[in-house]
Amino acid sequence: MAAFICVPLFLSGKSPQLRAWRPLTLALLLFIIQEIIGGLRTFGIVPNVGIWLFIVHVIVSGILALLITALVIQLQVNRGWLR
Repeated sequence: MAAFICVPLFLSGKSPQLRAWRPLTLALLLFIIQEIIGGLRTFGIVPNVGIWLFIVHVIVSGILALLITALVIQLQVNRGWLR
């Protein structure tokens, strides 16, 4: 449900006040992928070894990086550095 709300905000992210929504929307998409992989691992469709463990850690690191990026962008917008 949150993805349907974020898509219009991603498209209107060209305005300076909503510029931080772009990385937040990408973080949401990575979170959705993370949840799907977690569900598949729970039911035994995807193994809990090998490349899947590496992919899970990379996705979580990507989410964290995008959240930090969104915070930095919003700080810059609030300070008036981005116009």
